[in-house]
Amino acid sequence: SNMLQMAGRAGRRGMDDKGYCVISSTPFEGPDDAIQILTSELKPVVSQFAPSYALALNLVERGRGELNVARALVQKSFGVWENEQRDKDIERALKELALDVDSDEPEEKFLNALQLHLEQELLQAKDGGSSNSKIAKLASMVDVLADGKKLNKVSKKFSGLQQILELEESTLNYLEQELREMQSLEIDLPAELIDANQQDLMAEIKTQQRRVSKSQREVNDGFISTMAKVANNRIRDESDGNLKRTLSALRLADENSLIDGVALEPRELNTYIKTASKSNRRPLLDRTTVAPPGSDEEDNSWSQMLALVKVLEA
Repeated sequence: SNMLQMAGRAGRRGMDDKGYCVISSTPFEGPDDAIQILTSELKPVVSQFAPSYALALNLVERGRGELNVARALVQKSFGVWENEQRDKDIERALKELALDVDSDEPEEKFLNALQLHLEQELLQAKDGGSSNSKIAKLASMVDVLADGKKLNKVSKKFSGLQQILELEESTLNYLEQELREMQSLEIDLPAELIDANQQDLMAEIKTQQRRVSKSQREVNDGFISTMAKVANNRIRDESDGNLKRTLSALRLADENSLIDGVALEPRELNTYIKTASKSNRRPLLDRTTVAPPGSDEEDNSWSQMLALVKVLEA
C-alpha cells in the first residue's frame, strides 16, 4: 500500500497526464521483491485511531465535563466509518440474497445466508464490546464458511467423529443386550461363576459408557455443532426472518430434511455442507477497506475512551 501510494504521486497534478516511477534495488531488496510488492493483493486499510489519557482529558475539558465532544470525535474516526460501511454491505448482500432465488442451489444459498448473518453478528459483537472468545469464535466460523477447503475439512472431521460415536453406541447396545440375555437365561453353572461373568460384563459396560460419553462430547463440542447452535440462535433472534426462510426453502427442497420449525441439527447442517458446491466459496463482502474477521485491529475506540474517562474519574 505504501509503495502504491508513493508511486501514485508521480507526475505534476493538473499539469501532466502521466508520471513515471523508478524502483531502485538495494542490497536487501531486489527485482523479485519489487514484483511481489507490485502484484500482491492490497492489505486492508485499518483504523489506527487510539485514544490516550491526554486526549480523553482534553476532550472532557472541551465538553465541560460532558462526553458529547469525545463522542463526536470518535464518531468521525475511520474505524467507525469502516463498521458502518460493512453493516451497509451486509444489509445490501442480504437483500440481494433474498431476491436472487434461482442462481444458487438451496444448500449453497443457505450457507451464504448463514455466512452473511454471522458476519453481521461479528460486527455487532465487536461494537458491543463482547468477549474476545466470542469474537474469535464468530470470526473462525466466517473464515471457514468463506473457504471451501476449510469447510470440507471440518465437514470430514465431523463425519468421522459421528461415525466413531455410532460405533461406540453400537458396541454399548451389544454389551447391554448380552447382559440382558445372560440375566434371563437359566444356566446350569455355579452361582459364583455366573455372578463373576455378570460383574465382568457390567464392568465392560461402564467402560463403554465412558467411551460413548467422550465421543458425544467430542461431537457436541465440534465445529459443526457449534455452528449449528449459533445458527439456531441467529434464527431465533433475527428480525427479518431471512435465514429462517432460507432454511425452510432448503428443507422443502430436500425430502430427507427435518420438519420445518425444528431446530437445525448438526448432522443436518453437515449434510447441507457435504451436498453444497464448495468450489465457489469466497468472502461475500469487499475486504479491500475492511479488516477481515478475526483481525486484531478491532475498532473499540469508544469503549477505550470510556475506560480512560473512568480511570481519570477515579
